[in-house]
Amino acid sequence: MKYLRNKEERILFFSLSILSMIAVSSSFLIDPIAGGITLLLCVIFFLVISYYNRNRYRRIEELTNQIDDILHGSQVLELDAEEGELAILSNQISKMTIRLQEQSSSLQREKEHLASSLTDIAHQLRTPLTTLTMIGDFLSEPELDDRRRKELARELLNMLKRIDQLITILLKIAKLEGQTVQYQPQEVLLKKLLSDSLEPFLIPLELKEMSIQYDGEENISLAIDSSWTQEAIGNIIKNCIEHSDNNSNLQLSYRQNALYTEICISDTGKGIEPEDLPHVFERFYQGKNHHKNSFGVGLSLARMIITQQGGNITVKNLASGGAAFTIRFYKDMLK
Repeated sequence: MKYLRNKEERILFFSLSILSMIAVSSSFLIDPIAGGITLLLCVIFFLVISYYNRNRYRRIEELTNQIDDILHGSQVLELDAEEGELAILSNQISKMTIRLQEQSSSLQREKEHLASSLTDIAHQLRTPLTTLTMIGDFLSEPELDDRRRKELARELLNMLKRIDQLITILLKIAKLEGQTVQYQPQEVLLKKLLSDSLEPFLIPLELKEMSIQYDGEENISLAIDSSWTQEAIGNIIKNCIEHSDNNSNLQLSYRQNALYTEICISDTGKGIEPEDLPHVFERFYQGKNHHKNSFGVGLSLARMIITQQGGNITVKNLASGGAAFTIRFYKDMLK
């Protein structure tokens, strides 16, 4: 009997055997008929226990084989439909198996995402590095005149700045994806948030002679991490400026209701190509009308910052022309 391999079962079996022998012997001493009945009852008792243990160990063996199949690649664990402790154990093991399979799938997706990201990063760095190599070759020519040497030096500095910007952005993305950013939400007026986000772009706005319009009540505020949110809004503003014509308009509107706080940033440019709209927030995606100095990561970074703070962002083309980015932070209605 397989269950006798268990130490506790052996102790129980031999203890019951000894007690049964004592009971049968005592019954025979009192009355042979009583001894026979006691013997029959003890035999039936042992048969019942043996049948019960055989079925229980059979179910345990089946469960063990299923677990072994899962460890060797099978993705199916059949639940025991019967009630009892083994059914509970089988159910818990099934839950654990599903959780482990989900984690395995998640790790596989992260592995594929990492490989894809490394490929994209290598592609983004390859172009400026190739340009730097060519500039280095040109600068090494002894007959190069001073004017050409200065032009190459300026181009060299521009490429180095471009690489530095790209690395800075990629480090921010890695920090956000690694969930190492500690957001520190504080109540901030939306008018101030937008004006602070706009400040680094005042010169490009002036060069393009773009007008700025604010639309919203002065006292509307939102509890949010001001620094990171300015980074997100700044990337959206930068995208709007790059895709706007001279003498166009940039509108920053905001409002608040019982459900959410909304920020809308819109321009009066040419808008986004319909086939590019579903992909504008994808990393390294560059549409048909992308800016020559664009890396294709600014909007992706903006979406990560906003979504990690409980908001969402959408974009659409306006009927009057231009694109509108809408950011919403929904209120917690359960508080």
